[in-house]
Amino acid sequence: MDCIDANEGDESKCDDLIVPLDECLKSNKAFYDKISLYEDDNEMTQDSIGKWENFIYDLEEGGGTDQDDINCKFKPFEKDFQPEMQLRPEQNMGAAMLHQKDGIDRILLLVYVKDQDGNLLGAGSVEDLFEFHGQYVLRFRVSSDCRDVTTHGLYRNECESESDDENGGDEDVVVYRKTERIPPS
Repeated sequence: MDCIDANEGDESKCDDLIVPLDECLKSNKAFYDKISLYEDDNEMTQDSIGKWENFIYDLEEGGGTDQDDINCKFKPFEKDFQPEMQLRPEQNMGAAMLHQKDGIDRILLLVYVKDQDGNLLGAGSVEDLFEFHGQYVLRFRVSSDCRDVTTHGLYRNECESESDDENGGDEDVVVYRKTERIPPS
């Protein structure tokens, strides 16, 4: 856009920038059509944050949810399926992109993001997220005082009837974590 503004009346000087952008937007139309131009449409309300906070508190403090039969483990994301994170504090927004499956056939059920103080910045089940090229995308707000962001991905065995040994351990549910430092502006 800076090029167009600088060359008003002779936008042809910007073709080397605009043509690839246009091609990208057209080839990924389904993804970009899901993104609202109005930020308020995608913002989590305090009510929905509160509901997620209660669930996540139970998960983290109790090692599971109300279901006693769930064995939940917390560990870092494996190298081969690290989430991608885009953090733009100057625009108060961030995005976390997680793979649909971990390396041993657990499926993603939930993504949530917290800041360095444990405040929930965003959360969503896979039904709430954008799907893009085999990954799920969660958008969230990043405040100006945010220094670290930790993305959590809750994965569960795809087939509950599979034995634990076949799935590489004794966990029914794994919450993987990755922390990323926001660069100073």
